Amino acid sequence: MITPTLRRQFSVDDDARTREAEVLTEDNRDELIDREIYRMIQQ
Repeated sequence: MITPTLRRQFSVDDDARTREAEVLTEDNRDELIDREIYRMIQQ
């Protein structure tokens, strides 16, 4: 069974607010690309 995924487009302001609220931190390797936040995996 496939579970639906909720997707939301983020603006630069949204990204800044999530970092201010410490939902995403500078320690996380997250990137805002084409209005979607991607978790980058360390290699």
